[in-house]
Amino acid sequence: MKRRWPIGLAFLLLVAAAAQAQFTCTINPGGETVTITGYTGNGGAVVIPAATNGLRVVSIGGDAFLGRDDLTSITIPGSVTNIGVGAFDQCAGLTNAILANGLISIGAEAFAYCGGLTTLAIPGTVSSIGPEAFSACSGMSAITVEAGNPFYSSLAGVLFDKNQTTLIAYPGGGDGSYTIPGGVTRVGDYAFEYRANLAAVAIPGSVTNIGAYAFRDCPRLSSVTIPGGVTRIGLGAFMNCDHLAGVTILGGVTSFGQDVFYQCWSLTNATLANGIASIGQGAFYDCTNLVAVTIPGSVAEIGDHAFSQCAGLARVTIADGVRSIGADAFSRCAHLPGLTIPGSVTNIGDRAFFECAGLTNVYFQGNAPAAGPSVFLSDDRATIYYAPGTTGWGGTFAKRPTLPWKP
Repeated sequence: MKRRWPIGLAFLLLVAAAAQAQFTCTINPGGETVTITGYTGNGGAVVIPAATNGLRVVSIGGDAFLGRDDLTSITIPGSVTNIGVGAFDQCAGLTNAILANGLISIGAEAFAYCGGLTTLAIPGTVSSIGPEAFSACSGMSAITVEAGNPFYSSLAGVLFDKNQTTLIAYPGGGDGSYTIPGGVTRVGDYAFEYRANLAAVAIPGSVTNIGAYAFRDCPRLSSVTIPGGVTRIGLGAFMNCDHLAGVTILGGVTSFGQDVFYQCWSLTNATLANGIASIGQGAFYDCTNLVAVTIPGSVAEIGDHAFSQCAGLARVTIADGVRSIGADAFSRCAHLPGLTIPGSVTNIGDRAFFECAGLTNVYFQGNAPAAGPSVFLSDDRATIYYAPGTTGWGGTFAKRPTLPWKP
């Protein structure tokens, strides 16, 4: 009769290998398989056993080898079907990982920050790879996929879906420039995140969607052109790209996700084409060197904090059509001397121009919009000018003095 172990029992497994290696394990429901939940060995080359005490090893749990810098290689048998979230995260000394057929799922951040890992071969049985699975693998030169895999493929060491319409992951050790192949329609979430070597990328006209955090923390990326086919730029897509100096967005984009260019400190100009429907919260937050921006009339709403702390911003053009300016949208833009608010604006959020120390003249072309008392908080030099024939104005607006505007 087959021995059954108490479900959920954790125990230490001592395995004789090239070096003595110890694992903590938990018995899974059913009592016939185990998950490795931790590692207490001495590092080096580690081989995961296919079975222990008559129980198959089927999973490597989340964070099981987290931060084990002394791990140099890992061999995972075909019995293992799942590698958990962050299983080998921050294993900086890991140079080789051998994955066998039988593996089905690689969890989010499974090999993140494995800077020494040079290549990785994805078995033909893998059907699920989580986000950021290979993020910040600065030494990885190629991700290959077994030809028979029905879900994933590889082209020149770059990971794609089977049909090569979605770029999933660009290896961190790739060359300084990369041209995304024509036919790709989507740059996936986190696809180029933390790629320290990436200095230039060419995006083809076939791309319609740039995913969340797709290029986050690419410190050498200096300029980018978003082709007219792109309709959506996702959350934080270019966040913390320190050397990104210029962005040209051609006609197709209709929406910016939150924090798209957050803390792109080198960004000096951003050309926004007509057609963009909204600028998301924090889209250009803390872009300290951004000098000028033109917001087209297609934009209905400028999101909260959209241009907050853009200390160098000196020229803002808001086209007629914009209806709402969000809370803190231009707060702490200390070098903004003046601007014109079109008649289409009906609402200005709280502290929208808070601590704009250089602001002196604000010209309103339409009727007084809805606005709280703190819109111009700490803007002690600002005077509000309203156009002839407009309504809703008194002696002050948002606690700042008003005067008739004589264009």
